[in-house]
Amino acid sequence: DENGGVTGRVDAETVGIRGEFHCGLAPVEAFDPYTAEEGYGYIDATGTLVVPAQYEYASAFTLDEMARVQNKNYKYGYVNASGQEVIPCQYDVATPFNDGYAAVRISSGNTTEMMIIDTAGNTVWKSPGETFSDMGGTYTYPIYDCDWLSPQLVADGSFMLEKQVDGGGYMAVLLDIETGETRELSNIVSPQYDRHTRYLGQDRVYYYKNGYRAVLDLEGNVIIPYGEVQATSYMG
Repeated sequence: DENGGVTGRVDAETVGIRGEFHCGLAPVEAFDPYTAEEGYGYIDATGTLVVPAQYEYASAFTLDEMARVQNKNYKYGYVNASGQEVIPCQYDVATPFNDGYAAVRISSGNTTEMMIIDTAGNTVWKSPGETFSDMGGTYTYPIYDCDWLSPQLVADGSFMLEKQVDGGGYMAVLLDIETGETRELSNIVSPQYDRHTRYLGQDRVYYYKNGYRAVLDLEGNVIIPYGEVQATSYMG
């Protein structure tokens, strides 16, 4: 097309489906044999590439009818169910939308910010920052952040964040999206490299440790014990 993306009807030799159909569209990785270029876009149920394969990455749509995309400059944004890029690719890191909200991170100079946005791209909450100096200059980082590898869920109007603690590891933090209040769960601290937690609602937290899963209350007490079978995924 005029933007340099691969469009039109494609066949199985030039396209690979990279996700399920939602909202009538599925993410694909398409190869253009005339330019030797490839990229991610979206096809409809007829196999027509309705969103040009102009992205470095594209995810499937969530129930919020929003999908996360990454442009060739490795910045994240979001497209809607019509394939329109309604939130520009401007974030360094981003989560999929869930129940109307997503977490994003953006850096400018020596300042990094972490925010919660809605489906219109509005910032509904921003983490306070912490500033420190060293020989290279002065830097500001968010006090509260996300576990970007763990699925983020909104439950009971709350979003689970994390705060790095002294000695390594991450304390679970609950954010009330409506009020902006945060609650640090000091009895729930995950190891530095094993920190997949998420809030399930009803004062219950999903917790992952040493390859096993459990459900804790907000005080860190085990409600559903760690399983006998080693977990290969923390998604379920």
